Amino acid sequence: MTDANERRISQILFDRKIDHRDTTRRHGKEHWVHLNVRDPGTRIALQPPDGMDVGLWISVVSTVIAVRGGLIFAANVLANILSWAVPVLSQVQGGSLVLFPDPQLLLDLAIKGGLDLWAYKPDYAKALATVLQAMAQACPALSAFSGLDMERDIISQGKSCIIEIPTINPPWIRLFIIDLLIAQILYGRIHRHQKMDRTEVIIYLDEADADLSVIASDAAYADMYSILAQLLRMGREYGIMVVVGVGVLGDISRFVSSSFQDIFVFNVSGGDQSAEAQRVLQLPPGAEQMCPTLKPGHCLFLENQGAWPHAVWAKVDYLAPDRCRDPVQYDTVPFIPSRPLSEMPGVEEALKKRIDDYNRRKLERHQAKAGTLGKNAANLLYTAIPHPWVPVARLWEMIGTVPSPTAQKTAQRQLENNKLAEFAVLRAGKRNTLLIEVTDTGYRAARQEPPKDRGKGKREHRHMAHWVVWRGERRGYKTAIEWTVPGTTHPADAAYFHDGLVELFEIVSTCDKNLLSHLEACFSAEDVASVTIVAGKKTTLKAIKKNLDSQLDLAPYLDRIFYLAAENLIKELWP
Repeated sequence: MTDANERRISQILFDRKIDHRDTTRRHGKEHWVHLNVRDPGTRIALQPPDGMDVGLWISVVSTVIAVRGGLIFAANVLANILSWAVPVLSQVQGGSLVLFPDPQLLLDLAIKGGLDLWAYKPDYAKALATVLQAMAQACPALSAFSGLDMERDIISQGKSCIIEIPTINPPWIRLFIIDLLIAQILYGRIHRHQKMDRTEVIIYLDEADADLSVIASDAAYADMYSILAQLLRMGREYGIMVVVGVGVLGDISRFVSSSFQDIFVFNVSGGDQSAEAQRVLQLPPGAEQMCPTLKPGHCLFLENQGAWPHAVWAKVDYLAPDRCRDPVQYDTVPFIPSRPLSEMPGVEEALKKRIDDYNRRKLERHQAKAGTLGKNAANLLYTAIPHPWVPVARLWEMIGTVPSPTAQKTAQRQLENNKLAEFAVLRAGKRNTLLIEVTDTGYRAARQEPPKDRGKGKREHRHMAHWVVWRGERRGYKTAIEWTVPGTTHPADAAYFHDGLVELFEIVSTCDKNLLSHLEACFSAEDVASVTIVAGKKTTLKAIKKNLDSQLDLAPYLDRIFYLAAENLIKELWP
């Protein structure tokens, strides 16, 4: 296809159903490039088009990935990673090209860097990691630092291109690839001021319902314009024509439907679709009944700004899809293959430096916060660090001066607000026992190394497990926390070893659903003498005992099951 100046027009066809394998045979392989996202020779990278600022392109790519992945709130997190990684990667590779990391490298950076390195809210980074993992696993074509450039590899050479994008799971990745390549063409021409009064590029999108839908085009974008909506509105000025095909008319975004120059409605069935065709084509009453009767190639056609103000009945040449099953030899494009983080020591070194700098600044901030704490809050923090698992009331006694209840609450609030410590309330007997656990941030603020293993379960569970161990140590027993029962994979919460036997403890803080299976695992070992169940309240223990006594499978072991309330532990440890 050529324009009036005999310049060949580039046609870009996104083939989702592999209907066009015979195109190169019909029109000449010298003019057509045939690619498939599953073929090793096709690589699509995140790099910007020529002439566009890298920072602006990072914003575009981040938004498109976040929108298509359903995590628009994570766009800023991805932009943070890209803004750091692009200059580092380009410098390490030592070339003049601007290289963009592929999804796998982005995932490695997100995980190894630590979730809070890139995001104010670590949950955002965690959600983004899920999206990047899907991209890395779903499509090998995305594993490149530099890949297909539509202007360089196709359009500037006067060639056309078929890009086969068969089924990809999750499906949004297919939509992302289409968005990325369209954005590459459109934004490149905008930023190169490549305006023209003739058509240079025709982009074909068949089965494009998902691309044009209200959800994809409107709600997910802050300015209400998707990449495709922008292409339809601005592409004509930059020499781009768009041809799209949909199966359901009513789902098209109004921002998209208002941008079409020509509308063709072929055979549609169903009253709702006929009514939608009547609305779109502005048909007179009753004319919509033609829609279900249209033969192949026949259509109702409306030309905006044309000579006819109303729709006309037209016929176009019908070309049957290719049914040939012969294998296709796909073309290839220039690309720079990606590499994992473990194979790029320069990037790893730069990442380690960034992590160290971040941790240093974070420590300085928290040390400053710790230095501005009130006297009571500072005393509580620095006393809790060398005495973990001690209740707050006992810590105040160790400090020597017990503040008023109001002052104690103020100290607790200061530590919580600065993320230096976390608190929990254990109902032990008739009293509430306040528990404190210093966070990693609190340890670093006090220039202490955080503990590597705090144990399993919630704070109440971990506190009671350590109390059980302290009780055993005071009685002269050898003890252990999370001791794996021989012959099983079950770790008992605590254990005493004496006289060649083992006394096990199971902590119940909030849930006892798995208690029966835990007890069965404990008693499967021959040297287990007894199992003691520990809970906060005696009423909880009574309910547990009543339930266990009715279990026939435990009947042989009932005389070896004992019960211990947390208030008894507290009284024995801190009389």
